[in-house]
Amino acid sequence: MPRKPNGKRVVDARGGVSVRAKNGNGQGSVFFAETENAWRASYVLPGEAKRRYVQARTRELVLVKRDTALAAGVTAWIGSTKFSSTTKFGVMAEAWLSTVARHRMRVSTFEETSKRMVRLGGLREVAIGELSSEMLIAWQSQLLDGLAPRTVLGTRTAVNQVFNWAVELGVLTVNPMRRVRPPKVIDRPGNVLAPADVIRLLEATSDHRYGPVIALLFTSGLRVSEALGLSWDDIDFVAGTAVVRRCVMYSSTTGRAFGPPKTLGALGTHFLAPGTVNKLRDWRDRQQAERTAATSAWPTHVYEDRIVAPVFTTRVGDLVSRQHIDALLRRAGMRIGLDSSHLGTHTGRRSLITALYTNGVPLDDIQHHIGHSDARTTAGYVASLGDRPARTAAIAARLMEQQPDVAVTPS
Repeated sequence: MPRKPNGKRVVDARGGVSVRAKNGNGQGSVFFAETENAWRASYVLPGEAKRRYVQARTRELVLVKRDTALAAGVTAWIGSTKFSSTTKFGVMAEAWLSTVARHRMRVSTFEETSKRMVRLGGLREVAIGELSSEMLIAWQSQLLDGLAPRTVLGTRTAVNQVFNWAVELGVLTVNPMRRVRPPKVIDRPGNVLAPADVIRLLEATSDHRYGPVIALLFTSGLRVSEALGLSWDDIDFVAGTAVVRRCVMYSSTTGRAFGPPKTLGALGTHFLAPGTVNKLRDWRDRQQAERTAATSAWPTHVYEDRIVAPVFTTRVGDLVSRQHIDALLRRAGMRIGLDSSHLGTHTGRRSLITALYTNGVPLDDIQHHIGHSDARTTAGYVASLGDRPARTAAIAARLMEQQPDVAVTPS
């Protein structure tokens, strides 16, 4: 008999309530039909208003059937549609989402892009060839009246990608969005902890089940998704290293699941601090005891057709949510007197980069250590954070104040 769902409101063991997010583009509800004693999933094909349904014995199987039917319907719709300058912009956007974005984006990014398309408003019904820069300026201005500039910038980016695709297909000769200035977004420096505060924070979380995650964030600079994606065969306790191969990401259709890391630079071997290695050893024994004591079957996790033994799991063996780590950070920060209002999972990565930079480590070395694909990303972290390296400042003063008697050793 199929397992019945928990519904959209999910209550955890501590009484916390979470609500499952809205499904992605064209993906409707997934529910258990009591009368059919089976799972059902609804979906809507582009260009149709009528909702379609598929049915299966398990939730996993009905998701596969829904996605297969949706992909087949989209393919047929695209094949029967000839794009031109008279094609409505909404139709072009749906086609781009279904045939381009869906295959090139991570699941979480695709779902966010699909939600941005809801903000098209009146643009959806206008022929793409009739959309002028003046119309787009008015649309963007209207969004800015009610949304934050960063939110509007993300929506604009998605719309711009649709226009670029139309140019690639020969539907348009020029992208009208190129003449529309993007909204001004003020980047505020993120929260950074001094090394002394990091040590206090690591001590405050050392006895918690997710304490090793905090250690990985602040001493190795891993993203929280990468830390939660580690498996035990990724850890080399002798060499003191961890190999990043995957991450834990969230999808409204499948929940938490393994996926590719955010960037290719994150892949590969990362060196671990000795204290972090010791915490991982202790946690391995603790997890094994929980697995032995589990009254229900410990779940099996698979990624790329291989069984994965996650380093970090809940008490029943499920993948860990980044919100759990975020909550632990804030509670621990408050307990030791830190401002927890801006304390989050990315604080560890930002604090490590700033500490290395202010102690004279070259940006290129920091980039390779942290796993950034582009050195400009690393430079962005320290553009307005922390003090500049004291040694470099001393060299600059000696050179520019014309003190030839002072020798400067090249770094």
